Amino acid sequence: MVYNASGTLTERLLFTLIPPHCLLCQAAVNRERQLDLCAGCERDLPRIDWPCPRCGLALTESEYSLTCGACLKNPPAWNRCSSAVAYAEPVNRLVLQWKQRGHSPAGRVFTRLLARQLAMQVIPMDRPDAILPVPQHWQRHWRRGFNPAASIARQLGRELGLPVLGRQLQRVQATPAQQGLTARQRRRNLKGAFTVSGTLPAHVALVDDVVTTGSTASEICRLLKKHGVERVDVWCLARTPKQHG
Repeated sequence: MVYNASGTLTERLLFTLIPPHCLLCQAAVNRERQLDLCAGCERDLPRIDWPCPRCGLALTESEYSLTCGACLKNPPAWNRCSSAVAYAEPVNRLVLQWKQRGHSPAGRVFTRLLARQLAMQVIPMDRPDAILPVPQHWQRHWRRGFNPAASIARQLGRELGLPVLGRQLQRVQATPAQQGLTARQRRRNLKGAFTVSGTLPAHVALVDDVVTTGSTASEICRLLKKHGVERVDVWCLARTPKQHG
């Protein structure tokens, strides 16, 4: 198994003792990279170029840093969306393996890429007060054995020096999986699925593994703002690119 130096004490020790290898091409990786990914494979990862700062979907280079027309017309419930990579091959395959098996290094690798990006582009300008992971219902947690969003949030919290609030947001309904549903069906599927308890800070970052249509993030953001949160940024490992045609 490959280990990321940003993980737990045990993982950091194993990273020091066992030569790291790239999770994509299996080539040996220099420990100075502090990442289980070689430089070539990192360059080849699919990304969303020139993302709209609001929705996180692609703009043209000339439009970069501007809010896209769709967000101006119908702003999403969140204030900013940041992703490390695009949800396309090989990212989609690696994330799925990680979520199904739990022991793949992909989650740690992509989280570290996200942390680096946030540290350079977002945190210096607009640091949230805390991180909130998207919760999963206890039945899903029992079947899977872990919550991917919570794993991402803990690693981001360590690397960015932010507190993680893991109990204030809960999923109380075991809704059917979102895959294969239309945007409207996804919204209907999530009604009443989440609850908020306790006091939350004014500015939070909501963390998830993948943002596709944004239905889950939107439902949670609306709920958080009803409970006094003024700003919600969405941080995700992967954002599904805009579909054309």
